[in-house]
Amino acid sequence: MTGEDLKKLMEEYLPAEPKDQPVQKKNQNRGKEDPAAPRAISRSIPEVSREELIRMMAETEPEPKEADKPSPVSFRKKSALPVLDLHLLTVDGAREEFIRFMETCLVQDDPEKALVITGKGLGSDRFQARIKPMIEKELNGTYKKRIDRWQTAPPDMGGSGAILIWFR
Repeated sequence: MTGEDLKKLMEEYLPAEPKDQPVQKKNQNRGKEDPAAPRAISRSIPEVSREELIRMMAETEPEPKEADKPSPVSFRKKSALPVLDLHLLTVDGAREEFIRFMETCLVQDDPEKALVITGKGLGSDRFQARIKPMIEKELNGTYKKRIDRWQTAPPDMGGSGAILIWFR
């Protein structure tokens, strides 16, 4: 809503003269004022004429345009921890993705550590994990000399359904 729109609204809906209406609650049974009822607060409020209110509204700065308003979304710095999610992949597909991920981390990114989410095997036959044992085998074999260590991730990072890897 622009200042002009607001001005038109004010002109349309503001009464020409302000009307004073006391705020009192009467007890319906006795016709007397109820002492527990909220009373109007008596304070000095400067009276402003309709024209003066319109003038004050015209003097206010316009609302910033959409492009000038700050975004309600805050952007965080990209995580330093590379993450590979292998959910819903076959064992062979997971192996290919894991090898590609490890080579990228070791050659290009050079992170301190990485997280591989394997899942717990709840979607496989007999609820047996199949991807995590394959990843563990790769880490103990092919990548043993290229990593510092690995362990099951802490509960807040995936627990038994994830592996945390530290690089040398």
